[in-house]
Amino acid sequence: MASGEVPEHYQVQIQHQLMVSGALTAHLWVFDGERGLLHSTERDEMLMERIQAAWDSFQRYLDDDTPPALSEADAVVRTDLAWVEAARAYAVVKREADALAERLEAARQSLVALAQHPREQGAGVAVTRFWKQGSVDYKIVPVLQGFDLNAYRGKAKQEVRVTTIL
Repeated sequence: MASGEVPEHYQVQIQHQLMVSGALTAHLWVFDGERGLLHSTERDEMLMERIQAAWDSFQRYLDDDTPPALSEADAVVRTDLAWVEAARAYAVVKREADALAERLEAARQSLVALAQHPREQGAGVAVTRFWKQGSVDYKIVPVLQGFDLNAYRGKAKQEVRVTTIL
């Protein structure tokens, strides 16, 4: 406010207050302990439309009792030694595991290509071919069209995902 300009986050807050109160003007009084500054703000209908759109978009999270997706602003950046050591150890082992997973899949594909019968085994390894029922595509079941299946969902549960981001 030293420059006489109201910071954007205050402007949005003031417009929201004008919006919900129906008032035409808001008065922002800033006092630094010695001097005061009065700033009058009129309604900004375009900004109010943006606020309403954001409000409506966020309301679905409240209605569904689900949190919005995390953003970069939600991340805490850790640089402490304990984190750095644990992260480096994870990244090394993850690369090794990924390389092993590729080798494992190549070996699996070789065995599957060699197997010609429903079940073949040898050297401590078996390859078995079997049929499995397909999953139900609930979106195309006629009696479920327009039916909200959320009432039949289990409770939400927190899961933990560790990823490498480099």
